[in-house]
Amino acid sequence: MELTDFNLPYITSDVQGIGGQIKEQAEDFVVGEIPVYEPEGTGEHLFIQLTKKGINTREVQKTLARIFQTSRGDVNYAGIKDKHAVATQYFSVWLRQGQNKDLAYQLEEELPVTIEKIAFHQRKIKSGHLLGNRFNIRIRQLDMPVGEAAKKAEEIAGMIHNRGLPNFYGSQRFGVEGDNARKGMEILLGQRREKNKWLRRFLTSSYQSYLFNYYMYRRMGEGLYATILEGDIAKKHETGGIFVVEDAGAEQPRFDNKEISFTGPVYGKKMTPAQGRAGELEQQILAEQGMDIETLRSGRLTGTRRQGILVPQIEVESEEASLRLHFTLPKGAFATMVVREFTKNF
Repeated sequence: MELTDFNLPYITSDVQGIGGQIKEQAEDFVVGEIPVYEPEGTGEHLFIQLTKKGINTREVQKTLARIFQTSRGDVNYAGIKDKHAVATQYFSVWLRQGQNKDLAYQLEEELPVTIEKIAFHQRKIKSGHLLGNRFNIRIRQLDMPVGEAAKKAEEIAGMIHNRGLPNFYGSQRFGVEGDNARKGMEILLGQRREKNKWLRRFLTSSYQSYLFNYYMYRRMGEGLYATILEGDIAKKHETGGIFVVEDAGAEQPRFDNKEISFTGPVYGKKMTPAQGRAGELEQQILAEQGMDIETLRSGRLTGTRRQGILVPQIEVESEEASLRLHFTLPKGAFATMVVREFTKNF
């Protein structure tokens, strides 16, 4: 069985892209976490806020575990940050043996990182435990003069504000060869074996991401992107509250005002299915892919609902022969899905 091949649509397809490249230098892609809370100053878990450059998150985790002579399981972080970037994020280390907190500064001697601050807290950092991320991204090698590119970029930013942005998973989820989702599907169907538990989970979650992207692709293709449906499971942008849409006509004005969004399926055992037309589309997606919810459950995929539309405020800044985009996204959203609307080249 093969995956359906499709290309992600642009929500701003009626405006020419500016072309260009990102990540030519680490400083071209700057990201900083927005934590759920700041450390309180007491407790056994040492919170370390640091800025790293040119290294991956797991390398920092591994080095911290060695410095504090503890297991990697006692070193936690909220999210993985890109290696080819300047990234500011928090780590927590459980100092069960009462080690000196200042050992954290040894990290600066071993890796290209800067410790911003350290403080204790009562609880460790958990995966996904952040509000979102702030991005500062430079686009180089534009296809047009910077002045013209800036005008088009401002137009694109305005359109995204008015239309919202499809919350697609980025290509990072699908691997360099783009075949992670296929491998994940084969694992779920018993056609591939993978002994490494972490890799198995990563590949099967890539398949979940593929199914979500396909749902969004289909919803947009059927003209349902700008419409809230009866039976949709909607999310309030301001509070994050979730509810089932019982009266689509009554909720459409709130949807149009970007107060709420529909959510899409990240299929798994704990995912609450939509109802009505939205629920029918979710079932069609599985049927077309030759998949069923029981197979996903047997693969120990938890599942959840993912916000379908984002409404980022994007600031465009002109520089010599390049542009910078400044914006904030909620956790789990991909900055590359913002950038591609401007460049139109991936």
